[in-house]
Amino acid sequence: EDYNQPEDGFVDTVFDVFSPEDTLNFFRGCGMMARLEDGGRYYPYSGQAASLVDILKREAERRGCRFLLSDKAVQATLIGRDDAELGGKGRSRSAAWRFSIELKSGRKVLCSRLVIACGGRAGLKTGSTGDGYGFAKAFGHTLAAPRPALTAVESDDVFLADLKGVRSKGGVSLYRDGAKLAEESGEIQFTGSGVSGICVFNLTRHMEAARPAGHNRKTEQQAALYEIRCDFVPELRHSQLAELLSAQLAGAEAQDIQDMADWLQGAAAWYLQNFEDS
Repeated sequence: EDYNQPEDGFVDTVFDVFSPEDTLNFFRGCGMMARLEDGGRYYPYSGQAASLVDILKREAERRGCRFLLSDKAVQATLIGRDDAELGGKGRSRSAAWRFSIELKSGRKVLCSRLVIACGGRAGLKTGSTGDGYGFAKAFGHTLAAPRPALTAVESDDVFLADLKGVRSKGGVSLYRDGAKLAEESGEIQFTGSGVSGICVFNLTRHMEAARPAGHNRKTEQQAALYEIRCDFVPELRHSQLAELLSAQLAGAEAQDIQDMADWLQGAAAWYLQNFEDS
């Protein structure tokens, strides 16, 4: 999906050139089979993301790419224009170096084409430190204000600590000021301080986080207050579930409540088992 929704339609132009089916055929041609799983996602048969990394690295090396690992890029500079723009003669296009990349070791790499694919700041420990923003800005690119997306959601609700480690399939809906913004379904994971899982990740692109004041933003932007509602039995309407549980709980013993929890999952079962304490 197009999470940033740029107005230039860039994502659509990419898929017009290389479609999702082309992507699957590429990996098949490299010897990797993928299967379609819940939610329309494809995974390698191994179930490991490392399988894709290994294939991409092997195919890139086969096509002549070189990898310089453990040597951080600290600066990228435009040093000239290519022959067509200069009208120069006697130089091959491969020798028309336009960019210089300085590495932490002091080594410099020259190239005629530069792709900045540094990611954001989602994984500081694994190298996603946001350096790409500075490189792009130095070349005159405009930057959209970054915001958290495809991430877990944290909450101050104290009851979440009791649900740490619980997983349950169901539906999640995002509300702001009582209005529903989006809904998803899938496995809901409770972290102890919030909720996670792919279905929750997908909701976060509809959320605005707090942002400090900056040169493009004169005042601090406060975080909005959101509500996430979890539905652990989406097959039934609320009224149907309430009627069913009320009938079963009427005069039930503790062991009966435990038995009735068996057909529920995760968090819903936990709440049912602790019904008398609430």
